[in-house]
Amino acid sequence: MTNAPDLTGMPDEPVPPMLTQRLHAEDPAATVAYDIAIEAINQAIGCCTALIDRELKKPQPDQSHIRVDEWRTSRGEAVATRRTLQVYDTEAVEQATRRYSELAQQLEKVFGL
Repeated sequence: MTNAPDLTGMPDEPVPPMLTQRLHAEDPAATVAYDIAIEAINQAIGCCTALIDRELKKPQPDQSHIRVDEWRTSRGEAVATRRTLQVYDTEAVEQATRRYSELAQQLEKVFGL
């Protein structure tokens, strides 16, 4: 077994730079809201990755892999949202902030934080 984290479902290519969107945003409040959403998404991705890694390193990992599969799915959805989220789509930004903040809080409880 390797000590490298399980990155199943993570994109192979780098995330497109978000800076371009922020520099061209005409509304500073939209830019701030977008940055908050990205932080929430990144937090959820990090929590999923940490939980997957912890579970797979256990001497007796969850044999059903249901939890690991759920975390991989959640992480993949978060990555997809991060890639497609647009600074000008205020409704999507608000939904992403709410969804991924809640997800990160739930996962932090599972992790014991």
